Amino acid sequence: MTDTDMRYDEDEIELMDIFLVLWKKKILIIGGTLICIIFAAIYSLYSPKIYQVQMKIRPGYVKLGSGYLEALVYIKGKIDANIYDEEIIREIPALGLKQKPDDIDFKVSIPKNSDILDITLDISDVESGKKILQHLYSLILKEDNILMEGIINAYDQEIGLEKIKLDENSLIAKSKLLELGNIDQRIASLEDMVADAKANSEILVIEQRKIAALAGKKDEKSLEALLYIDTIQGDLSVVNNFMNAINTALQKWEVIKKDRDLLVVEKNKISKTILKIEILKSQVSKMTMVLAPKSGEYPIKPKKRLIVMLAGIAGLFLMVMTAFLLEYVSNYQKKNISGDPVI
Repeated sequence: MTDTDMRYDEDEIELMDIFLVLWKKKILIIGGTLICIIFAAIYSLYSPKIYQVQMKIRPGYVKLGSGYLEALVYIKGKIDANIYDEEIIREIPALGLKQKPDDIDFKVSIPKNSDILDITLDISDVESGKKILQHLYSLILKEDNILMEGIINAYDQEIGLEKIKLDENSLIAKSKLLELGNIDQRIASLEDMVADAKANSEILVIEQRKIAALAGKKDEKSLEALLYIDTIQGDLSVVNNFMNAINTALQKWEVIKKDRDLLVVEKNKISKTILKIEILKSQVSKMTMVLAPKSGEYPIKPKKRLIVMLAGIAGLFLMVMTAFLLEYVSNYQKKNISGDPVI
């Protein structure tokens, strides 16, 4: 027989020995495994049922479409750091909980592409879990409201300052408009005076021409013509003075009109600023509860099937090892009695 054939024969003998040991100890193996399964089943039946209570919240934000991630990460960090646990445990008597946990372990997650916080709590008493999550929300909401109210008040202050500017602008614009009206009246009055002076001068010119035509006949008529000329020149001087006054008034009117136009531009700018701030204020959102605390219909712990299955696998492995150990001990004892080597 070759070495290879001998090796195969030895392997076959060893494999048969293994099966023989397993068959010989089958009651131990099966019984021990069943005992492990039974104990695991009893343990899972009498273990307290743990439910998962869930709550979803959306933090406040300042500008629509932004600010979510920062707020989410900030609040998640505070919950993970157990910032609120001590206060919640201290206030548990006031909450009237049936179960008073020594430690609270919140689990917080941010779903992908989401603007909400998913907060869960594993607890045996569902109602107590709901109250604890509700109280956690009230603590976070209190902080969020303080933050958002501060932001809203800051916006209100900005709006108030801009409205003061707008009122001042309106008062100045109104005074400028009144000045323009007074200047218009002054110009209209001066134009009427100019028209009267020109009309009077035209009458005097006609009379002067008539007198001048008779100047060759009588010297006193010539003297009267000279007096008319002096009067006409006086009227022309008055007209010139009136025209100068009108030009001065028009120049002042243009300056005031330009100032008023600038005030109108500034008024529009202030109004746009107020509208922009009001839009930002309207986009401020306070924290909201997307999903009120609720639990699943079935407990998450204990997982009876998994416990029984693992106990069965572990028990089977343990019993097989025990069977080989017992077989080894039995053979060892036989060796000591007979002096033969242990197989």
